[in-house]
Amino acid sequence: MFPYLAAWQILLHGLPPMRQAIAAGQYDFSQGLFFGGHGPSPAQQIFREHLSTWLAEARRIIHLDYHTGLGPFGTYKLLLDSPLTIDQMKRAEEWFGADKLQASTMQGVAYEMHGGFGPWCVTRNPQRDYLFLCAEFGTYGNVPVVGGLRDENRAHYWGTGPTDPRAIRAKARLKELFVPAAPEWRTRVLADGVDLIRQAVGGLSATEPT
Repeated sequence: MFPYLAAWQILLHGLPPMRQAIAAGQYDFSQGLFFGGHGPSPAQQIFREHLSTWLAEARRIIHLDYHTGLGPFGTYKLLLDSPLTIDQMKRAEEWFGADKLQASTMQGVAYEMHGGFGPWCVTRNPQRDYLFLCAEFGTYGNVPVVGGLRDENRAHYWGTGPTDPRAIRAKARLKELFVPAAPEWRTRVLADGVDLIRQAVGGLSATEPT
């Protein structure tokens, strides 16, 4: 039923508004999709405590955050979660290619997120040149991914338990939607992910002051 309802909403409002409404995050329904929590997550607390130590005395940072689920199968975009300076944008275009950069807005493959990780990292380090990019690798498209999230959410909260065959199928499907088993997908994403690291290291090495 969900794909038909989703298709109808897309026809009424377009895909970007529907994606924004669903995936941007919400703080009202703890058992709903994309619930942001009642307070800082354990991961956020770890970063708050240790990030400055990990960065040490580094003045220029390139932070690549890897995600899957948005965009065409096996392709990627580098999403700009926070505004870049003119110099940062120039460097990002030179290192990774202007065609790979995309703002996190409804007009692209992503959406405007509430409480994003990238802006938080940047604002925590105002004294550093902190370039944050979210590498988003595509899988099966918006409607199947949201449908899979909905099915897993329903099985998790309102099913009969983790051994319920429906819950097992829903969780297996969700894994496939975000980490496809196809060797060609995994090979391509792994190669592209490693290349991004190499490009970042090469760019930093070439621009570090002597």
